[in-house]
Amino acid sequence: PKPVFFEMLTRCHGVAAVLIPVLAWRIKSSEVQARKRATVEALGTLAAGLAHELNNPAAAVARAAQELAPALEGLTRTAQAWGAAATGAERSVFDRLAEELDKLPPPATTDPFAQADAEEEIADWAEEAGTERPGLLGSGISDLGLELGWLLERLEGVGEPALPAALDHLAALLEIRSLAAELRAAGPRISQLVAATRDYANLDRAPEQRFAVADGIENTLVVLRSKLAGIAIVREYEPELPELTGYPSELNQVWTNLVDNAAEAMEGAGTLTLRVRAEGVCLVVEIADTGRGIPGDSLPRIFEPFYTTKDVGKGTGLGLHLSYRIVTQRHHGSITARSRPGETRMVVRLPLTTAAACAETPDEPLSDSPTTS
Repeated sequence: PKPVFFEMLTRCHGVAAVLIPVLAWRIKSSEVQARKRATVEALGTLAAGLAHELNNPAAAVARAAQELAPALEGLTRTAQAWGAAATGAERSVFDRLAEELDKLPPPATTDPFAQADAEEEIADWAEEAGTERPGLLGSGISDLGLELGWLLERLEGVGEPALPAALDHLAALLEIRSLAAELRAAGPRISQLVAATRDYANLDRAPEQRFAVADGIENTLVVLRSKLAGIAIVREYEPELPELTGYPSELNQVWTNLVDNAAEAMEGAGTLTLRVRAEGVCLVVEIADTGRGIPGDSLPRIFEPFYTTKDVGKGTGLGLHLSYRIVTQRHHGSITARSRPGETRMVVRLPLTTAAACAETPDEPLSDSPTTS
């Protein structure tokens, strides 16, 4: 029984001398296992986020590559037909049209209903003119924010016998340019994701280094983009922030835990506010959400190991504990939490130099209404 056990420890000091090292070893072992588990979970989050984000640009590249060969064949065929049917003056008209299309900026705003109406009107007119692919021409012109009147004005000077060949060639040209635009957009997107993942994991870099905290937060947002769908993100980064000396990959794990918790608390709808500012000898990072909040009786315990407010199977109670250790022990900073329904704020203070100290300071009171963008 518990009382007898404590009495035994009081009377028999040798028992305590044996038990205390065993308990200390078990605590250390649990913390090591927790860190390993958190690392595996972080890798899983990274892999899942990267796979989700790469899916769209990779699919766009694959689709464009698959359609490029038949599109090039169509362009060659329509070019030959247009060259045979057109006069020198008509070819000059078409060349001016193609040159103008090259210089057109993307539409500033897009009205789906107006675009659909323009596409249908152009397709109907092109079909009456005898073109083979009226739908392709209609979608290509309307995607640029143009209407039938614009096209008719530019095609003045092309005679009726050569008009079908001109429209077929124009449709093929617009298709090729659309596929090229998809490849131009998807390629850099893939490169950006790979670069963000490399920076997030800090591959091929020394563990301790000078780095910009805001960059790590941005890379974390890229990795967690799929979980942040539907959530408004507000950034309040102080300009010309000083760099920090520390362990960026470990701090990225902290940002991942905090942002992931905020996203889960908001359940796909709300506002995530990220603030970074210099405050004396410290760099202060605030991550605020408009979620359901942390219960008052749980707030003092959220950094304890194996304590979680999530449902069974959804949380291990390790994320915030490891975040606390990374901030306080590895970077000699502090991490605090303030919460109420509709607004939760996690505040991380990190010393800018090894000689500085960033102890916990009283937080500003929470506002009377949730943060909005």
